[in-house]
Amino acid sequence: MSTQLDALPVEMLAHVALFLDRHTERTSVRTRDESLLVLRSVSRACLDAVRRAIKSHPRNQVTFYRDVTTQKVTTVGAVLGSGCERLAYRGDHKGTSPEGLSALRQFVVDTQGRLRELSLCASSISAQLLLEICSACPQLKELSAGYGLPNILRADVDDLAAALSRSCPLLESVEIETDAPWSPAETYAMHFPNLKYLSLEAADESLVDYQPARFDKIEATARQCVGAETLSLDRCSVYPALAELLVRTPLQSRIKILHLHDTHMTQPTLLRLAAGLEALREIVFPNQFTGSPEFFASLARARPALKELHFGYSDDETTLDDACVAAICENFALEALIIDQNNTVTPAVVDIILRSPTAQTLRSASFYATPAVNSAGILRLARGCPRLARLTWRLFKLSPLAVALPEGTQHGNNVDDLTALLKERCRGHADWTFWVDPFIQYCPYPLAEKWRYRQVSLWGFTSAAA
Repeated sequence: MSTQLDALPVEMLAHVALFLDRHTERTSVRTRDESLLVLRSVSRACLDAVRRAIKSHPRNQVTFYRDVTTQKVTTVGAVLGSGCERLAYRGDHKGTSPEGLSALRQFVVDTQGRLRELSLCASSISAQLLLEICSACPQLKELSAGYGLPNILRADVDDLAAALSRSCPLLESVEIETDAPWSPAETYAMHFPNLKYLSLEAADESLVDYQPARFDKIEATARQCVGAETLSLDRCSVYPALAELLVRTPLQSRIKILHLHDTHMTQPTLLRLAAGLEALREIVFPNQFTGSPEFFASLARARPALKELHFGYSDDETTLDDACVAAICENFALEALIIDQNNTVTPAVVDIILRSPTAQTLRSASFYATPAVNSAGILRLARGCPRLARLTWRLFKLSPLAVALPEGTQHGNNVDDLTALLKERCRGHADWTFWVDPFIQYCPYPLAEKWRYRQVSLWGFTSAAA
């Protein structure tokens, strides 16, 4: 085999190597190009071909785990370093040896400035070495140094953040571990003007109902972060004073997405935020959000341009019902609607959507673990929404041979029809279909194959489905 490969021109070998991009996992290293590591051992010609090919491999990712050896870091860096765009190092809480840290630094140098994402955790890396590593990554877009880094924890976060910003001016996502309980927007975010995501969530996860109060820091962040598009108030208690501050800053013309996971705020405060954030297009509502048709009508008056609404887990007492969905779909021309893990809406919710203006604009929808929306309902929704191309749906313990009531159609046939419909709709377009297979425990499942209904248990045994 090696003799035959050696007979090929290096350029041709490099072209062949480009097709050896596959995802594998190992105990200590995960890489999308494990096969390239193997190929480079075949012969000198293959090694030269791999070194040439790796520079053309897009999104090459390498992840090192805590038991990785210094030799492996050095070897992988020598072969894959020049093509690596994403590097993650998951070290050992007991500390990383000086030789290991030196090998990690050399790996980053071997990327020749191509690195776009860097993630470090559970390591004894010093602030100075982190800065040296980042100085070799002028094109870095994402940096995560947020967990298990005691030397970073003790560093002066202002000095460190300022130095990181000078070394990596293109950073759009940054996480730095600090010993303060405050949020990134109250500590270091203002040093990174290109940040896309601004978070007021407390760094200390043990804090419940955190109240952001460092208004001077928040204002500085709002002024400096000219690239901000998403504002996270996750796990915060938001009072009117904070809402008024946010809508008075330059964020009012920049923020497009509002994240409110486990956020506590009154409905008037939420309406004030929606009205004041002029570019707002998407809201991720808190879990168990209690709304009403009147509230959603008011929200439409406050920000009629909203295009995406996300509703996550809710219980039977504080949830989204049919009347709320009707108010939403009648008052907005939504492009995305997510109603996941909902036990209150009824099967009528599909017809409510189809009768509304949203049916003509909806491009993305999710009804994950929402029992009222069965396979027949989701098929009717897709047929009645001509632009719908991204769809997530899953019901647990659903048999493909069972009947969807009251329609009387078979779940498996409905899924076949839905899959065919979405494939045809997306043909020739850049959009794509995101489909959660409701029969994931059944295999195989090709279209129109009667034997698809054999079931595989968690232990891997095959048995006939009931």
